Amino acid sequence: MNKSITFKESSLKGVFLRKSEIHFDERGLTNEWFDSISAPVNFNNIKINQLITAKSKKNVIRGIHFSGIKNPQFKIVRCIDGIILDFVVDLRTDSNTFGKYDHFILDSNKAETLFIPSGFGHGYQVLSKNAVVVYALQTNFHFEDEYVINPFDIKLDLPWQKGKYTLSKRDSGGKNFDEYFH
Repeated sequence: MNKSITFKESSLKGVFLRKSEIHFDERGLTNEWFDSISAPVNFNNIKINQLITAKSKKNVIRGIHFSGIKNPQFKIVRCIDGIILDFVVDLRTDSNTFGKYDHFILDSNKAETLFIPSGFGHGYQVLSKNAVVVYALQTNFHFEDEYVINPFDIKLDLPWQKGKYTLSKRDSGGKNFDEYFH
């Protein structure tokens, strides 16, 4: 493993934040954000089937999204331009941290990548003027097996930064946590 790569497991077992070195020269910079050899154990044999890029403006909130049982979704998330406040929610009913969250500031200047296994919800808020986020997904998006938890659900009590939020109709109409997990 490259010594300039470190992984830190979050308070949610199985979720990892990867930090890696940025290499600068006269051409600009390079940074590796995923390789299967140095990935955490639960990610080192996954096959990436879909890559998605999302560009959003300040105070856009996306999520909290999760995949169902038919299409479990490992997700690798990287902010490649800007800064986001990223939330991961444990939806594994057999977990000690079921219903709990952890959050991360992903800054494109800090070379950090978030590894999220299946069984977790995910969402983020854009903190910079704009942000570009890329996702590497284990399975292709299947709308019929994708779900949304209302990001403002009181039960989750996520500490979004204050502002005039922009959400999609789908996200603002998401069900509350207890409607999925009662």
